[in-house]
Amino acid sequence: MEQGPLTWKTTERNIKTRKPDWYWVLGIFGTALAVASILFGNILFAIVIITGAVALGLASVGAANEYQISLTNRGVLIDSTLFPYENIVSFCVLEYEDEHPVLSLRTKSIFAPQLSIPLIGVDPFEIYEVLDYYVQEEAHEEGLLDRLVDFLGF
Repeated sequence: MEQGPLTWKTTERNIKTRKPDWYWVLGIFGTALAVASILFGNILFAIVIITGAVALGLASVGAANEYQISLTNRGVLIDSTLFPYENIVSFCVLEYEDEHPVLSLRTKSIFAPQLSIPLIGVDPFEIYEVLDYYVQEEAHEEGLLDRLVDFLGF
């Protein structure tokens, strides 16, 4: 299949504006858990809880990074990182009612076993046609971590 690269830009996540109440609830909940942990004599766990609450708060403030995705003859290129087709186990295009479709890739990589790439400004059928030539399609479901991230609104 000889063709030029199929390229589009996407963000890593949808930015949701947070009300100050959300940060208050996060702070109160994190503090309560940390105090309970200290009362039970587990100071290390209290430090982990406080660190996690601060990290969640900071992660919700940051702007989403923009990435350039390209489907080339060699593999899927995300900015300057190439995922060769030989290392991609399967793919699936997930469609949602309220959101953009998402390209789900399962890879052999230890550090990135599953990639979820929003398909914004590109035709999902074109993506499907290119990937179907190189990689096996397989039904993917959202993982527990994906559901947790959606639930928390990240």
